[in-house]
Amino acid sequence: MSATLFLVLPHDSGDHPEFDSRARPSALKDKLRHDNPHWPVSSRAAAEKALSVHRYCDPLECSTRVAAIIVTRNNFEYFRNRMR
Repeated sequence: MSATLFLVLPHDSGDHPEFDSRARPSALKDKLRHDNPHWPVSSRAAAEKALSVHRYCDPLECSTRVAAIIVTRNNFEYFRNRMR
């Protein structure tokens, strides 16, 4: 007999709609992965959300958190420099 575990997050009143429990499971899974450094570098909002979601992760094991830390430091200097 096998069991399936579903991760259900409460709906966050619009602050983070992509974390809605009704969201497509694969999209939600991508946001929670620890090896997804592409997510935080996509936008300032994504960087803030990634930093919030992965705030307790060990930086040695979570490249998503490391990318979020890098792009949010110095008041999002990464995005200002990237636009040049």
